[in-house]
Amino acid sequence: MLTKEQRFADFVYEMNDWLCGLQYQQIDPRHPLWIGGFMEWTDGKAVSAAPSVLSACYAEGLAEAYRLSKETGDLARQQRYRETLERSLQFLTTLQYTEGNTQHFADWYRPALLEPSTPPIRTATFASITPARAVRAGAIHAVCVGW
Repeated sequence: MLTKEQRFADFVYEMNDWLCGLQYQQIDPRHPLWIGGFMEWTDGKAVSAAPSVLSACYAEGLAEAYRLSKETGDLARQQRYRETLERSLQFLTTLQYTEGNTQHFADWYRPALLEPSTPPIRTATFASITPARAVRAGAIHAVCVGW
């Protein structure tokens, strides 16, 4: 904890406890790929909607909250944040384009999805974001749990 002020730690905990409650934690037969992603928050309430790549931002925050809970010895939050973070990172892997899930794209377009040097692609479903946030969250997690 940089400042060692409890009020900042309390805020991080409050924010991430709330975030954990927004995660799809169980498989829904209607939307099996949503597990690990996060519900939307609209007009002051959780809304069931397809999770997006914004889950990478949430994972980054959860990784930092996990680190804080480990530093302060809050074992209950440490376990909750770790489990939520791991589900989130698993969800994010489902958003990655691979050879196997891009066969329906034209041959000339598929390399634009698969080559890491290609700029991010904007679609109606996913925000334009590089995979750096997901990688950072995963790296922070790996360091925190000692992988």
